[in-house]
Amino acid sequence: MSGPRQFTWRLGAILIGLTGSLIAGEVAFHVFGIEPPQAPPADQIDAFKVSNALNSLGLREPEGFPRPRQPNELRIAVLGDSMTYGEGVEAEEALPAALATALRSFSPSPVQSENLIVVNMGKLGDDTDDELRRFKLLQDTIDPDLVILVMYVNDFAGAGAPEAALHEIYEVRDGLSWPSQYSRLFEYAERKIRIRAAFEKTIARFRADAEGGVKPEALRPVAAAVAELSSVCRSRGCRLVVCMMPWLVRLDDYPLKKMHAAVANMCKDAGIPFCDLLPAVEGQPAASMRVSRGNHHPSVAAHQRIAAYLARWLVREDMLAAGPN
Repeated sequence: MSGPRQFTWRLGAILIGLTGSLIAGEVAFHVFGIEPPQAPPADQIDAFKVSNALNSLGLREPEGFPRPRQPNELRIAVLGDSMTYGEGVEAEEALPAALATALRSFSPSPVQSENLIVVNMGKLGDDTDDELRRFKLLQDTIDPDLVILVMYVNDFAGAGAPEAALHEIYEVRDGLSWPSQYSRLFEYAERKIRIRAAFEKTIARFRADAEGGVKPEALRPVAAAVAELSSVCRSRGCRLVVCMMPWLVRLDDYPLKKMHAAVANMCKDAGIPFCDLLPAVEGQPAASMRVSRGNHHPSVAAHQRIAAYLARWLVREDMLAAGPN
């Protein structure tokens, strides 16, 4: 057989083998029900896999909670967004409930189970202004001795990239070539590649926009809301503590430490105690600290670690004593 004919036969055999392998793979994907990996916003369904019942106050707490104040009671209100609320985990697994459990273990003997009330005042989608308004509305009903404001990177709206940059990331993640629209095998491979690319672009966006700290124009309105919350707490005779929840990505090489430092400095200037929650999870496998690959809210394990760290900090810094800061 001549060289050209031999080459043609070999090429044909390779193409036939490749086609057969693709067909076999396609059949296997359908027979075994292998689905392409999902990414946000599909992963946001994690928020609805758990009970999200709210009481008449709009709190993720049972109806009638909190009860009327009892003698010698220590009452803590935990303000925040979906990170505090506990998106993707049950209410009893979220930070406020985990903090109550941890405090009963770590705090001095006066804080017994029947004397400790921790109220989950987190709400999906809240920012610092929302949290301030929410507290002012419910302050008399909650009547806390200690208010814990849990901040997160997205509280600083000006720290993120423009909306166009987010749309570009979503296009990288969600777009599909025409073969993937007809082949589950191709779709599976392409979605894995696209999800990874979007993940890397998201990290790059956060690094570029927040790695250097917080832009002054993003910090000013947050600082004003925190200062007003501090004033409201002082007028009530209760304490305020500000915490910073970490971004649960690359905890072994955390890119946003300067942002945490900016929040710490903001609190120092305002005379407000600050607890950085990053050490609670730093160095941990990031995937185990998240609800899912595409949902960066804390997992049950992360809530527990963060609550234990915060409880120890509150006891060490004597933040459970009565009276304002």
